[in-house]
Amino acid sequence: MADSDKPLVLVVCNDYGELAFALYLLAGQPFAANTTLLLPPRLYAKNSGVLPGRTFEYHSLDDVRAQVGKLEPGILGLFSGYLLPIHNLCSTEDLESLLGSTRAQGWKCFTSDPFLGLLDEVEPDELVKFMAPKYSIFWSLFSRIVKMRIAAEAQVAESKLELGAMHRMLQGVLHVYPCGESPKETDQDYGARLHFHNPAIFLQSGHAPAATTPSTRLEQQRWLFVLGNEDYAVQEAKYGRALRESSRKFRIVLLRKLHETLEAGRVPTLIAPASVVDAVRKHSHAADAMELLPHCEYSRFQSLLRDAEYVFYWNAVSFSCILRTLTDKPWFTFDDGHLLRGMNDAYARRIHEWFYRGDEPPRLDINSTLTIDALQQAKKRNMISSWRVRHGLLSSPTPEALFSALEPEQVMREANALVEAFAMVQRLGGIVSANGLDGSFVVDTELLDYPKSDIQGAITLLLERGAAEQSEFARLSAPTLAFFQPGVGAKRQPIDSPGPDGEPWRAAVEADMVAITRDILAAQSPSSGPGAVRTAEEEQALAEAFGIAQRLGEIVAANKLDGSLVVDTALLDHPKSVIQDAIALLLESGAENQAEFARLAAPTMAFFQPGVDASGQAMDSPGPDGKPWRAAVEAEMIAITRDLLAPHRSRSSSPALEPGQAAGEAGELVEALDVVQRLHEIVSANELDGSFVVDIALLAYPKSGIKDAITLLLESGAGNQADFARLAAPTLAFFQPGVGAGRQAIDSPGPNGRPWRAAVEAEMNAITRELSA
Repeated sequence: MADSDKPLVLVVCNDYGELAFALYLLAGQPFAANTTLLLPPRLYAKNSGVLPGRTFEYHSLDDVRAQVGKLEPGILGLFSGYLLPIHNLCSTEDLESLLGSTRAQGWKCFTSDPFLGLLDEVEPDELVKFMAPKYSIFWSLFSRIVKMRIAAEAQVAESKLELGAMHRMLQGVLHVYPCGESPKETDQDYGARLHFHNPAIFLQSGHAPAATTPSTRLEQQRWLFVLGNEDYAVQEAKYGRALRESSRKFRIVLLRKLHETLEAGRVPTLIAPASVVDAVRKHSHAADAMELLPHCEYSRFQSLLRDAEYVFYWNAVSFSCILRTLTDKPWFTFDDGHLLRGMNDAYARRIHEWFYRGDEPPRLDINSTLTIDALQQAKKRNMISSWRVRHGLLSSPTPEALFSALEPEQVMREANALVEAFAMVQRLGGIVSANGLDGSFVVDTELLDYPKSDIQGAITLLLERGAAEQSEFARLSAPTLAFFQPGVGAKRQPIDSPGPDGEPWRAAVEADMVAITRDILAAQSPSSGPGAVRTAEEEQALAEAFGIAQRLGEIVAANKLDGSLVVDTALLDHPKSVIQDAIALLLESGAENQAEFARLAAPTMAFFQPGVDASGQAMDSPGPDGKPWRAAVEAEMIAITRDLLAPHRSRSSSPALEPGQAAGEAGELVEALDVVQRLHEIVSANELDGSFVVDIALLAYPKSGIKDAITLLLESGAGNQADFARLAAPTLAFFQPGVGAGRQAIDSPGPNGRPWRAAVEAEMNAITRELSA
């Protein structure tokens, strides 16, 4: 049974945002058909039909156990495990018992994390300023009364202690997030967390990612106002100390926004607590012209969210902001909201880093009048920021990555498949070089080590799942396949000479190249994936910039620049300033492969200097000022690194080095690569596929030495070296002490009586933590 065919049970707490996150995971995914959704009474009352026939109410974890017991072992998802005890839906001990029993039955587990991984770094007392205890908003409203305040403070303290215990219990569980960059090897808890986005949300919404098509009928154009219970409590505290006074002041402000909407010719739709809706009905003479909803089930809310021309929040981190952002529809917030106000500065920084990508939320001054012109101007001001946020969301893996993240065997299989695919394409490159293929002749397909179809499959895999350097190498290698043709024979033939059918070989090459481009490259083009949500003008600008960077690379190759000589800037097709602008655009807004290509190309500009002889000059020969050309090259390379690359540094970019230092580090990297390559050879020789373990005596080096080599390659290696190390690192976990001469099945018992799988999974987590430290 495929992992995605296994049962998936999702347990949701009392938070509507967590329900939205759970359903976001499922939207449009084939595994949704195998999913059981368990909701507490508060959410079940309005959302019992959200997964027809597969949505059930639970009152305790006994109900969860009963549902799990009806199914074959699969995956248990908690939205969120951290909040279930805080919301008084279970005790910490009971949840720990559930996790233990389901694991013993073969279930995998993951949890969402509303605290964004910060509990790994700070204590709950430092992170949380205020937490509504046991999910009762009345504590926050009435805590202004002295006796109630004392009780509330005691409850908050208890909740923080509970949260600390939950964190300790959930540390070994996969954490999932709907925003943020995909975890890298240098991140804390790499391998223990997964960011994903769901491209099927576009199909569910009925719009393409960049579509903005509000209705043209005024009576159907809606401005949606969303106010949650917690954010209403924040507003009441903001507008006055006395409960009645604060309610009146906020009501006046809210009514003004709703009436401004009517004056703009739009329908105001308000989703808010029942008391707020009742106050609007009582005090607004135009209430009948408004759509006022005290409660809203999920599907209705999603429909309103999709159709609204503008959406306004009092919370800068509402989960529903994601849908608006992904579908390129404008939204604004009047306030930071209860989360940003209730957490410390570290939480705000992480929100800005993971979701807003360094920008600020699209805020509106609630005292400014809402008009169509004002909102159009606000939308324009936030256009670049919105695109950056959307692009960041779309750069994460899709929900299917959840299954490989939970299965070490699948991680092993995928890692081996990528290594084999890359080796296959590297071999193609070696054959191209050995035969001096330059586009002027063809050779026989018999020279290839693998059938063309297999090489095309390897290229496709690298384009879809490979690291940036692998993907770029595959993209550049693919067209060379066209110069290998059947029937050429032992000798190579000029490309314009006739083939067996009398047609010039050029016709076959061009037809093959068109097919390769269509079948392999077009579907994987950096500008065609779901992450490339750009306007036509942006696409054209990026295409032109990439063409400029590619032309720089071609000139470098044609002049065989290897760092030992300089050539004249007259050889460049564009002024350096134009090339720098193109590279800056690719680094800022290009697809990952485009940005990586620009990053690799940028330093080569330093080897083009004004005043060089036509044939080029040695690096250590004197220039017009009497100083060696090396001085000018190194100075410019430092400037490029500092000004152009540093703001967009990747793990494969490194600061400028002295030549002697570079040589020493290169030697260390060669030795480290030998160590890791030997690891891969042993893995291949023993046919490790993730289903069994072997003894560490088979390793050619101690594990500690191999880890040091991997760490060096990750920190200082070139892109391909670093990625090779990243893929090789998890395989170490399948070498265990005490296995003996033969191999052992991963689920068979080890010397301590526990299955080898437990040791493998524990070490795989430890390896990723150690390498990221």
